[in-house]
Amino acid sequence: MPSSCQETGSTQFLLFKIALRSLDLVTAKRCLDKVCNGPNKDIAILYSCALEAQSMGNKDIILKVLSQLLEQADTTTPPEGANLPAIYRTMIRLILSDIQENKTVESGILDTLYSIFQKALNNAVKSKTASEAAADGTLKSMWSTDEYDWFSRNSYNLALRALQHWPPQYALHFSQLCVQFIKLYPSESCSEEELENLNLRRSFCDYICASTCIVLARGHEKMEDQVCKKTSLL
Repeated sequence: MPSSCQETGSTQFLLFKIALRSLDLVTAKRCLDKVCNGPNKDIAILYSCALEAQSMGNKDIILKVLSQLLEQADTTTPPEGANLPAIYRTMIRLILSDIQENKTVESGILDTLYSIFQKALNNAVKSKTASEAAADGTLKSMWSTDEYDWFSRNSYNLALRALQHWPPQYALHFSQLCVQFIKLYPSESCSEEELENLNLRRSFCDYICASTCIVLARGHEKMEDQVCKKTSLL
């Protein structure tokens, strides 16, 4: 096979597929890097890599593929039938499974988790805005009310978990995310009971935000006091 053909996205996908099934993760990651960084980036091939990685069930490879996929999806139109909310949910579930398996959670993992939620929120807002701007109604948002509900509920649950186990800023981050997803709900399609539950969830989030800000402010004041005391001793 000519060297030019060896570097094409389709060839790298075939090599990626073989490497995954042979459990050669080093080669699989190398092929994935070539697909992502090649001169002719094809997001459809990247989607194929994501599906193949999911079928094999390797968490590290799945997260790597999906991360690259979302990075390119920010600037490239996804292939027809691609479901970005489902990709965000898959990544979040994979990270949460690691968090549940490990008692100690590094801040880097929490930052990654928050980043995915934030990207999902940005995409949801962008999709809704584009859908509402289409006068003929032909552009339909891929974000349904069920998607808003999934992300708002899970960010709320993470805010509650953060109150008990993680640094306070994460309780603030995830509660703010929950409120932003709730704002996207189409109120006209919600029942009175659903609206009541949403308002209650939002009220809890507002309380978490307020109380967390107080905690962070007090910590900042204590730090300033300590700096002043140390400075006076010099």
